Amino acid sequence: MSIRALEGPVDRALFDGTVQGVIAPFYENERPLRGMAGLIDWKLGGVVSECLRQGKLTGKAGECAYIPIQKANRVYHLLLVGGGTLTRFAKRGLIPDESFAALRKNLKTLGLPDLAVSRADLGGLTDEYLGQQLKGAALWIAP
Repeated sequence: MSIRALEGPVDRALFDGTVQGVIAPFYENERPLRGMAGLIDWKLGGVVSECLRQGKLTGKAGECAYIPIQKANRVYHLLLVGGGTLTRFAKRGLIPDESFAALRKNLKTLGLPDLAVSRADLGGLTDEYLGQQLKGAALWIAP
């Protein structure tokens, strides 16, 4: 696994072509969506919100959904990772191990070369921990 630092925000890296996709956690009881999932949803016309409304996504622990979004002759790869249920005072971004397992399975199948994640979405997870969880992925991390 290679981990590199992004100079700017994840959404800018996605839309300028620095990365091919984004990994974004989301939670069962977090509506409206926050973090990178909420920002990307807004910028891509509410595709994630629509999946939530239709019951195709829940945010449960162990859930990982791949959504390819085509817009302006480009494909944006979105990997949504279920974070489970947040308790009232829980720190956002504590991604369960079963969600990482589902993410690893998707990453192996998809073979996307460069993905980005926002450190703010990860609740303090270290680069070392991410390296153990996502072996073989090329990951860009933004502050």
